[in-house]
Amino acid sequence: MLFIMNFCYPKKYRLLYNSEFKNILFKNNRIVTLFLNVYFNCNNLTFPRLGIIISKKVIRLSNDRNRVKRLLRESFRMNKKNIRFIDFLIFPQRILCNLNNSEIFKLLDNLWCKYAIDN
Repeated sequence: MLFIMNFCYPKKYRLLYNSEFKNILFKNNRIVTLFLNVYFNCNNLTFPRLGIIISKKVIRLSNDRNRVKRLLRESFRMNKKNIRFIDFLIFPQRILCNLNNSEIFKLLDNLWCKYAIDN
């Protein structure tokens, strides 16, 4: 029997509004690493959500910004079923562009493991 898992990334899993971003930033729960600044806050929903902020000052080239955003979304999408009901706001750092895709996925897998449901 073939089981198809739902790995889509609909709007309900995204932080969309300015008020949602501000709410997470004002709570000031964060993890600061060399590669990422991650702000987080528990939500009252039954699923986690993700917001990504990358400015031109941090990552100059648009193709690099888009690659980083794509990898962040993809990693979240693949792990969202295992993550607690938390809103994440991620600010990548400039040095993240120097990593290849597999290194970025390993970094993000470590992040999602910290917030896994079974922990």
